[in-house]
Amino acid sequence: MIKRVRLMQRRNDLHRRASAKLATNLGALSDEMRANATTAEQEDACRTMVISWVQQYESIMETAQPAIDRRDSEVMEAAEDREEEMMDAAETMFDDWEHNDDVFEDKVMRAQQEMLDSFEEDGITADAEALGEEIDATLHQMEQGMFRLRQHSRAIRTTQLTGTHEGSEWLEENWPSGENIVRRNEMET
Repeated sequence: MIKRVRLMQRRNDLHRRASAKLATNLGALSDEMRANATTAEQEDACRTMVISWVQQYESIMETAQPAIDRRDSEVMEAAEDREEEMMDAAETMFDDWEHNDDVFEDKVMRAQQEMLDSFEEDGITADAEALGEEIDATLHQMEQGMFRLRQHSRAIRTTQLTGTHEGSEWLEENWPSGENIVRRNEMET
């Protein structure tokens, strides 16, 4: 806290001294200006000098303006040309990109068709279809076999539950012989 107070006192002293110097200097300047006041001839000379400077500037600008206009138009033309070049380059880039995509897609589609054609020629497609049919037939046989086993197991359970021998008689009458099962399997395949 004490440091802040001292810092503020120093700033205040500095400000007071600067104000006093400024007042002294401005006072001296005012006195100097009063003592050396310009005359009407000096003011006219300054006016004439400033007007001549402006006339020289206008003369220089009149001479230089065509060159400035030419430079500005060349800069604008160069900027427009550069913009056109950049737009052309961007359009070419996008055209090339689309062309490359089309070429790539054509190559992929052609390669895929060639692969499918070679599968067809080599018999791979036919083998795959035959394998699919064989798998379907096997699964169908397994399903039928499971269905028959469930029927037989139900019949056996029913016989065990009732405690009668009618189940065994039913099995003897309804269970197909091995020869009939083999013959039926051969017909299904």
